[in-house]
Amino acid sequence: MASVSFRKLVEGTFVYTLLGFLPLAARLVLFPVFVRYLTPYDYGLISLTNTLTSALTIVAVFGLEAAFGLYYFTYRRTPKMLATYFSTILTSMLGIGAVLVGVGWLLGPMTVRALFKDPAFSYYPYGQIAVVVAVTGAVNALVLSYYRNSQQPRKFFLVAITSFAISLVAEAVAIIGLKQGAEGVLIARLLGAGVVAVAVIGYVYGTTGFAFSRKMLWRSLAYSTPVLIYLFFGFVYNSYDRILIENYLSVAQVAVFSTAFTIASVLEIFMQAVQSATYPSVFELLKHDPKAHAQRVNQLFRMIGWGMLVLAAAILAPTPAFITYVTRPEYEPAVQLVPWLLVGFLFRFFYIVWTTPLFFYARYTKQLPWLNIVCGVAIVGFNIALLPWLGLLGAAIAMVLARGIQLVITAALYYRQRELRIDLGLLPIAYGIGCASLIALSLASLVPGVVRHVSFAVPLGLCVVAALWVAVWLHRTPGGLSLPRLRALL
Repeated sequence: MASVSFRKLVEGTFVYTLLGFLPLAARLVLFPVFVRYLTPYDYGLISLTNTLTSALTIVAVFGLEAAFGLYYFTYRRTPKMLATYFSTILTSMLGIGAVLVGVGWLLGPMTVRALFKDPAFSYYPYGQIAVVVAVTGAVNALVLSYYRNSQQPRKFFLVAITSFAISLVAEAVAIIGLKQGAEGVLIARLLGAGVVAVAVIGYVYGTTGFAFSRKMLWRSLAYSTPVLIYLFFGFVYNSYDRILIENYLSVAQVAVFSTAFTIASVLEIFMQAVQSATYPSVFELLKHDPKAHAQRVNQLFRMIGWGMLVLAAAILAPTPAFITYVTRPEYEPAVQLVPWLLVGFLFRFFYIVWTTPLFFYARYTKQLPWLNIVCGVAIVGFNIALLPWLGLLGAAIAMVLARGIQLVITAALYYRQRELRIDLGLLPIAYGIGCASLIALSLASLVPGVVRHVSFAVPLGLCVVAALWVAVWLHRTPGGLSLPRLRALL
């Protein structure tokens, strides 16, 4: 790995980011269809099912995918041990999935009735679909992690594109062809995830054989258990607001918030894909010699950071026109929510950077659950306080406040450790300017008609500010303009 050039590292990150984005892309490709052909009530039911699926996926994965990503590099030099480890984790996930299905059958109806006030959202069929999609999704995620870490892009592509294509076609037929509502769309989604999961399970066991090691499992659980708690409370601050909106407002209001969230979450989906594509390479660099490879890691994170800032501007500009001309009139309030949600998602970039050493040096993972516990409690509290007062705007502001708290605590943990420092250059200043501009835009959108004019100017304004900053920097330092100096700046 030490001989791999930075260009190869970037190319690999780019390829696996695009491929990793595919399983999530079906939801984005069909998003205009959802908001055009489905009623807000049906789309709200789908959003609530997605929320339940997110929670159940955490249980189905049980943190073992994160452990697999770490210990893969320990076993990779011994193919037999790696095959045993892969089989052990896959078998464990299937066992956890079976338990989850059984528990859902016993306790699912009672749990759903306790969480949601609308009687139409019941365990049968919505909760049951969420359980099965969570289990199949966990299996597919593990297999994709294995192919990515082992640098098998063709197999990675085959699994990712097959899941994407089946889900896309099945859901499109359900909505446009069969005129189905929420239940039909979710059954179509289950079909796509289930077919791929069954196929990859058969292929994996057929090629690597069946093996199980208790020692490997216990070692993985020792790492994954703190991560499991961390991920669960991460779900609370990422998705629990949908449940609160349904309880305080309505299922249709969940659809409006989900519309804004889906538009803004393009940024976070790309960030998650980049994170999944980057971590194996970053961990491998750090495993050999952190100091020697520090510059490569810095360059990679800076490139990602600037890319996310540009992407945020690209998402923002067409949002008012999209909501006005593509969606139904009921979704119009989503316009003023998108800038706030983009601010929250931009915070995640620094969170990813600052948690890299905390994940890599395993002794710090025990601190991470407390981080998400605090943030999970914070977003619940902020939503309870702001939803009755500000409605959906309160939910968006609550998300930003909770992620701000997360960022402050993460920074404190990051600066306590001394093993690894990541140099981000001018990114913190650029992100500060960008977030302030987004909040100002959201406040301006409260004035009727203003948002349609301001939103198109914000991306241009950000570019002007960046250009002025570069000009000032070049003016104050000797040497003039050159490619190496610009790379060092960024």
